[in-house]
Amino acid sequence: MEPQHERSAATTRVLLLKEARETDNRPDPYLSEFSTVGMEATVVPALEFSFINLESLRTKVMMNVYTPDKFASIVFTSPRAVQAVKQSLQKHPVANELSGWASQAVFAVGDATAMAVRELGLHPMGQDSGSADKLADVIIEKFVGCTLPILFPCGTLRRQELPNKLQQHGISVDSLVVYETKRHSELDTNLESYFLQQGVPDIVVFFSPSGVRFALKVLRSLAGENFEWIKFAAIGDTTATALDSAGSPACFKASRPTPRALLVAIANGTSQQ
Repeated sequence: MEPQHERSAATTRVLLLKEARETDNRPDPYLSEFSTVGMEATVVPALEFSFINLESLRTKVMMNVYTPDKFASIVFTSPRAVQAVKQSLQKHPVANELSGWASQAVFAVGDATAMAVRELGLHPMGQDSGSADKLADVIIEKFVGCTLPILFPCGTLRRQELPNKLQQHGISVDSLVVYETKRHSELDTNLESYFLQQGVPDIVVFFSPSGVRFALKVLRSLAGENFEWIKFAAIGDTTATALDSAGSPACFKASRPTPRALLVAIANGTSQQ
């Protein structure tokens, strides 16, 4: 069956290449945000994840329970890293697992990551920094001259801006890979289903360079000659750079990884076109 390419002038269709996040029986915040302005948003995950090195992670996290001066801080740049900490502690639960971190600075970038950290009972700083690189500046301001390392649980496709910048300012970083990022096993099937049911989207939003690498070619194949109709949006500079390198520059770029920032970027970009 061929994809349907009829375009409706009444509703802007937005395809979000991300995992759906529902909390406390509330819909994904991106879906909620777009619905408030009458846009029809759909989520299709481009990536899937698996946790690794959880025993090592638990050992490092628990060090600050028994030896509070082992680490100066812990830094999270993705909700997945927070989930890894939670899962590592669930495997062999003990009382007050995170008590050693309660009095120390904990950093997180983005609303989703900060929310996940709060669910652990911790109080993150740096939520509004907008990117890992800018979060590094917040950390440097607080910890320059500190001799204790900072614990950085991260993924296999992590970028090096944050640890490199911290180390350039004399701040030691203990990086531990705690999850693997892979192409979603049903990406092709889910995208084909989307095109068959809804046609070519008006806007496709990419949330990471990996999403660009895995999904852009599939989108081009499904859209065919209608590919030129699609406008692309990026969350952050690195994703926008990935789109530009792939020959499909972003028309819209969110300054922060939040639904509101994305919607503002689209509104501003549309008014200028």
